[in-house]
Amino acid sequence: MQVAHAIGRLLVIRIEGAAEGEFALYHPDDAGTLIVGDALINFDPHGFTLLPRKYCTNQKQMIQSLRRLLDLDFARIFFAHGNPIMIRAREQLESLLDS
Repeated sequence: MQVAHAIGRLLVIRIEGAAEGEFALYHPDDAGTLIVGDALINFDPHGFTLLPRKYCTNQKQMIQSLRRLLDLDFARIFFAHGNPIMIRAREQLESLLDS
């Protein structure tokens, strides 16, 4: 995992392979929260899925970056595009990446 910065307990994590400059924010309190930019989306008609390949600089690398997020403990994911996942978010991300 490439932590770019830490601001107190908030981690800024690079998501390589997604859109240029993509990052996620992670805060461990209250079972953990992950905030992603565009690397993951969760809206109709697509549902919870990856950023479409045409917007990635390298989708395989992006998936590897996202897989490293599974080293963190989080219950929730908030998205730039779509509805948050508020329960078992880490497990849902793991399932998405394994599919």
